[in-house]
Amino acid sequence: MNHSKLIDELLNELSYRVGIVDLKNKNHQSIISEILSEWEEYDVKKIIMEFLTNEDDTEGKHKGHTHIGAGVYVRDSDVGSDGKSKKGSQKYKSDGKSLKAISDDEYQKMKSAQGEEGEAAASDTPQNQQGGSGGEQTEEPEKGTSLKQGGYDKKVEKEDEIRKKLDNTSKGTSTETSNSVFNKKDETILNRVKKQIEKNSIVLSDSDKKMASDVYSFTEKLFDESVSDDKKREIAEDLKNKFKITTNAGNTKYYINTLGKNRKLFGNGTKSTERLVSQIKKYTQLEEVDYSGIKKKLTAAAKPDLGKEFEVKPDKDDNVKRMFESSPILSKIKKSQHGIFAPIGEDGKIIFPSNKNSKEYLKQSFENPALTKTIELTRGYVSDGLLTKEYLDTLENHKKRLNGILDNYEIPSDQAAKAIGESYNDLMIGLNNADSEAASAVMKQLAENRLYETSLALGEEVYLPSNGSFPGGDIIRIGSSEMDGKLERVSLVSCKFGKKGRTYGCPANMKAVTQLHPDESKRDLFGQYVGEEGFTMMIKDELIEGKDSKETKENTSKLLKKSLLNQGLSEAFSDDNVDTVSEICTDYFYKLKNLRVKLKSELGNVKADVFWGEYQKELAKFKKEYQVKIQKVVGESELEKLFGKNNVANFKTRLTPDVLLAGVLLTENIRTSGGYGLEHNKQYYTDEGEPMYKTETGNDNPDDYSLTIRNERTAGRNGGGIQMSYTGDGKRPTGELQE
Repeated sequence: MNHSKLIDELLNELSYRVGIVDLKNKNHQSIISEILSEWEEYDVKKIIMEFLTNEDDTEGKHKGHTHIGAGVYVRDSDVGSDGKSKKGSQKYKSDGKSLKAISDDEYQKMKSAQGEEGEAAASDTPQNQQGGSGGEQTEEPEKGTSLKQGGYDKKVEKEDEIRKKLDNTSKGTSTETSNSVFNKKDETILNRVKKQIEKNSIVLSDSDKKMASDVYSFTEKLFDESVSDDKKREIAEDLKNKFKITTNAGNTKYYINTLGKNRKLFGNGTKSTERLVSQIKKYTQLEEVDYSGIKKKLTAAAKPDLGKEFEVKPDKDDNVKRMFESSPILSKIKKSQHGIFAPIGEDGKIIFPSNKNSKEYLKQSFENPALTKTIELTRGYVSDGLLTKEYLDTLENHKKRLNGILDNYEIPSDQAAKAIGESYNDLMIGLNNADSEAASAVMKQLAENRLYETSLALGEEVYLPSNGSFPGGDIIRIGSSEMDGKLERVSLVSCKFGKKGRTYGCPANMKAVTQLHPDESKRDLFGQYVGEEGFTMMIKDELIEGKDSKETKENTSKLLKKSLLNQGLSEAFSDDNVDTVSEICTDYFYKLKNLRVKLKSELGNVKADVFWGEYQKELAKFKKEYQVKIQKVVGESELEKLFGKNNVANFKTRLTPDVLLAGVLLTENIRTSGGYGLEHNKQYYTDEGEPMYKTETGNDNPDDYSLTIRNERTAGRNGGGIQMSYTGDGKRPTGELQE
């Protein structure tokens, strides 16, 4: 750092703010302190302020008094906020060791004799001319000119001496030896980036720390005013190519792709990273990368798909037909979604059942096209410098390990299942170490494969549903080898990497899970977003809509009372509260429905994203009003009774009439579901970094589910209603047995 330049900039900034600078003025010293804090020059501030406050005056120091010039002092209490002595203050003359009182006349004579010429010159400066009585106001002076006015040189001799001392002091304490020159704003940015690196260095390996330091050194040179533009162009190209620097579409993120998962080490879309991007782009072109798009593509590639040629529908095989029709759970699912993946024998028929043909099913899964597609996609990203080779190597090594299991282990066996589990653990750890964000994109899909393959290796009868919209479950598990209808399903297979929270992976839409309810009348009650045709309040319109608003309110009231009764929660709401809630919901229902009709008329035949984008804009104009109304009636105690203590926070600030109405029916659905016949497999990292894998059977307690709200349709996202993720961490309501 160039400390002499910093002192110049400091004095210029001070003169801009106060006019004529007096470094002995306590008010000016305070402003110096403020400026240095704004610039985040805390080390320099400490040196300068210590120097200023401890500097011996040439006329001597006198405790409790302030020097006002010409060897004259006043009491500290007689100094105003402007640094000048108050009118009528007693003046004291110093003999170097003690003070002697003098009259105002004597002070004026001393002041006149020593500073008459300087005062005359100062009165002509632009600062003193501006706003003066009777004078025409001049333009604002150039920043820093208050120290450079003609005739005032004698007045500033002491300031020049102090400035030199400050410069020498700064140089004497600095560890910086370069001749780099930075403007103050950029220096502040660079300091922030440096602190960001230091703060996160704990997560870096020694090699990554060295790399981060090198990137910073290159980046810093792009701001150095002593470096030529030609040299900066060369540096920018080296920086971009060596460390694979890219940015996002908004040019706000400074991605260092050679750092893998730590690519956003310098900041994540901050003002600082935006400045770094704008500076490097002065000297080279940067590729704009959509990392959310990359993750989506990885997720799509990794989605389990054993190949269309191995999809078996009930109408093609009697075994599959019998499996779906005989099961009290599978038979609930729409016939259009029935089907499994299975290997095909030489006779053209499927090999069945899986537990009698474990090796064939495992071989088919190990040759999963999805894993191959993911590897090929990753190879392209590595070639472009967007993912690390470590990430690719981890995927390829996993595939090699799986292929070796068929030849080296007896199938089925505990040993084979253990080897598969260990390979997926290594995959989880390796991907996470290489790039934690990209890891989750793949693992939340491949986790399904782990569960499926481990179960096959143990000799269990399991199948992969072939329909991508299969509700609730990712795996079909048969409870016994006979087709006796004892089926259970494992769902919500996902990964979380060391993140705290109740939701592991992507939760399921309420519309999908509730299709599995044992009572047919409680299936297909829910929509996926507010305003949806036929599901205006995220529940079927026919459940509440009457011939007019009066009848709709009555229907809503009856529905709420019946649902609360079925849940044993009749006491949760008084009749008056149910009446108020019903009135609010009815008003909101017609507001939403009329808005949809109005926009269809105005917009005509437009794309869905355009329509729902406009719908959300109009909805925002009145949603808050109804949100406030419903939250006045339904407080935390009611929310806890309905949704469970774990879910109060999710509903407290997101509660709108549609969310409440759909939520009440959903908790009734859960409480009467018997757990939907689902199991829930979780794969995640503990806080200590240990990979975990466990399967739990679902239940009928809403507090054991993470219920999150996605009630609005926006561009690119079709809502989802209230999302459900089984957690198993809830508490039974008072009065029920605790496990």
